[in-house]
Amino acid sequence: MRLPKITQDVSRRMRAVRRRDTAAEKELQRALSENRIRFTTHIKVLGCCPDIVLLSSRIAVFVDGDFWHGRLLVEGGAGALKKSFRKKTQPFWVPKITRNANRDRNQTHRLRRHGWCVLRFWEQDILSDARAAVLVVVKTVLRRKRKRHLSGA
Repeated sequence: MRLPKITQDVSRRMRAVRRRDTAAEKELQRALSENRIRFTTHIKVLGCCPDIVLLSSRIAVFVDGDFWHGRLLVEGGAGALKKSFRKKTQPFWVPKITRNANRDRNQTHRLRRHGWCVLRFWEQDILSDARAAVLVVVKTVLRRKRKRHLSGA
């Protein structure tokens, strides 16, 4: 089966999609700052580039776009993802989104193997309620501090 050609117009639109500092990332950054959580953004960690990094706690936070990172695939499976595209565009989009989701999973495993805590949030969840994500981050920071304290590290 031949993959459909991407027109120049579609290619231009895809390039225009923000890869960093999206509205959801900025909202989460603002909410973390309001809660006095210190972080840095978009630094390389073991070949990955988390959206937000809490270095002292070794926490990597990713804000995943629902479409590009395959929320339908992750939550509904391959069938749900496939159904979301017209037959003509399925051969292009389904493998692309699947590769993105696999890359995310591999990055999460790589970071965790090296002692990092990985938190992933969906873009729309943050835009709906950034405070819920901040609560998860704060609880994770406290849990990791407690664990380090108890281990004497």
